[in-house]
Amino acid sequence: MAAFSKNPASARAVDMQVMDLPAVVQTQAEVAAFSDGRSQLTFDYEPHAVYGVLEGDIVIAQAQGGGERVALRVQGQHRIDARLAAQLGAAQRWADLEKSSPSALFQKVATAHSEDKQLWGLRVEPMGTYDRGQITPFPVPEQSQPLAAIAAENASVSTRQEHQEPPIASNLYERYGSQYSGVMAAVAASNPKLQQQLDSFMAKRAIADGHSGEAVQDAISRHSPAAQQSGQPNVYAKNVVTQVKRETAQSTNPTPKQRTQSQGQNRAKRVKAKDNGMGY
Repeated sequence: MAAFSKNPASARAVDMQVMDLPAVVQTQAEVAAFSDGRSQLTFDYEPHAVYGVLEGDIVIAQAQGGGERVALRVQGQHRIDARLAAQLGAAQRWADLEKSSPSALFQKVATAHSEDKQLWGLRVEPMGTYDRGQITPFPVPEQSQPLAAIAAENASVSTRQEHQEPPIASNLYERYGSQYSGVMAAVAASNPKLQQQLDSFMAKRAIADGHSGEAVQDAISRHSPAAQQSGQPNVYAKNVVTQVKRETAQSTNPTPKQRTQSQGQNRAKRVKAKDNGMGY
């Protein structure tokens, strides 16, 4: 599909003789993100089949309105479903590859589910800008050696800390919110009211098991899609936990009116049970 040769005028440029390179239409922002390290594209169809490409082939990403074009070396493809998206940290990893936000993945999953489509992820290697058969690599930002060493050490320390002790917030949200994964999580991602109900159930279970309201609030603010979409995750999480505590207090210490209603309901249940032959 393509043949490469050195450009005699530039040591950084590569000449490429091409025949009908497939074009992948993206937005201007999506094309620009490749120069910042974007290394994945998401489709609601199988990219290898639709574009007729295999691993190692070259495709051209370009915006519909024109502008800069980017050459991409095709790598592997994989399915993306609601169960995968709901796994702890999966949305953030997807966002890092796409240079997007985690909430965008849930929106794509929900849209694909409603349209009965299958999401696919395509890993790519951005090679540089493309113009008339020539690929020019993206410029490499200059960084002093001391700063580079400090950045590498910080990354190493961060990685060690992640392996040593997972954050409490991640543990809480994973433990008490895992039952709402899969399709339910994908649908809730586009339904703020449903997501708030799921967060309330998660908070109620965690608090009932003895976890502090502050820890539950922190878990929701960091990991709830609705909290992230609200723009004020801490305020959202605080409201959810406050409401749960208020409901719990009311159920534990009912008012005289609530006690009377509860007693009446219990009597009705006993009568009904006896009528059904269940009271003997």
